Amino acid sequence: MDRTFKEELKTLMRHSGGPCVSIYMPVYRAGREIEQNGIRLTNLLRESERQLGALGLRSPQVKELLSPAQKLLTERFFTGSQADGLAVFISETMFHYFLLPAVFEELAVVGDRFHLKPVLPLAGQDDRFYILAISRKSRRLFRCTRQEAEEVNLEGVPESMDEVVSIDATESRPLFRAVAQGASGRGGTTFHGHGGGIEEDKSGVRLYFIKVNEGVRKVLKEEQAPLVFAGVDFQMPIYREVNSHPVLLDEFIAGNPEGLSAEDLHKEALNIVDPYFRKAREDAVARYLQMAGTGMASDDLSIIVPASCAGRIEVLFVPKGLQQWGEFDPNTCEITLYDKAEPGSEDLLDFAAIQTILCGGTVYAMEPGKRLGNGLAAALFRY
Repeated sequence: MDRTFKEELKTLMRHSGGPCVSIYMPVYRAGREIEQNGIRLTNLLRESERQLGALGLRSPQVKELLSPAQKLLTERFFTGSQADGLAVFISETMFHYFLLPAVFEELAVVGDRFHLKPVLPLAGQDDRFYILAISRKSRRLFRCTRQEAEEVNLEGVPESMDEVVSIDATESRPLFRAVAQGASGRGGTTFHGHGGGIEEDKSGVRLYFIKVNEGVRKVLKEEQAPLVFAGVDFQMPIYREVNSHPVLLDEFIAGNPEGLSAEDLHKEALNIVDPYFRKAREDAVARYLQMAGTGMASDDLSIIVPASCAGRIEVLFVPKGLQQWGEFDPNTCEITLYDKAEPGSEDLLDFAAIQTILCGGTVYAMEPGKRLGNGLAAALFRY
């Protein structure tokens, strides 16, 4: 997924003061069907014009506001795209568009804030993780979602293990190199040298891992995303000993990762993190069912929406592809529900999800048929 989108998401979340136009549509990648992309976008822009007109904007204002998006109406824009969906965000001061790895239903929303619920599953709320791949000659850290792996710079960390050992080792504590066996570069290690043997080599590795851990912590900071280690078997317990990240997973990618691409590592790591994320979601669902009726959980939107603004929500469950239009009065903390979108209304599910994320909570997008409780949304409270 486009890194720029992830970097801009919270900016979009915090933006307010309409009119804000949000457009979503699926994208055909190639062939004759690619012509449908322009037709769909044209229709969604017309719907945006209608909603802007209902808010009282005059035709010249509407045309000026939507003019940047009109430039996307070329076949060339969509040709060669590897994305499955297009998201467009327009206001008087902002214009962003993102080709993303998700199929969106056609939707145009105009309101005081951007409508972001369709892209929240791509925001790494429940699938962000890291891979730390260490070999004798390199160290790589990847920031990942289920869709991609992106290398992150480890500032201040020596590229090679030898750089640290050559500084810290002495003649009385010689370094014994770990060499991968086999043509593939994976599967076991042998040790060369004399004197202390394997234990001496482990000492040098530990010195290097201390520096690696310092670099990793500078990147991850207070993140709680899981970290997957990739390296030869004997290195994992050494790294675990010096590691200070709170979520280093027990299972790891065993073997020399030197010859593995980002895609290879990502594929192997998914097999490790998927059960972790599935369990985290299942645990959240179990906690909700346990706390339902105690005051620490609710499926009542009139309680959930004000709680999201107050930072009370730890975990929020919202359905994919559904909207609940209405208005929220922050002064009285009361909501008004509508059967359909009305001028001045917004999707209250989207509003609650955004506020939850901005306050450090977690949002899970649920299939509509798997909702919890009797309402459209369900929340676990911090207090």
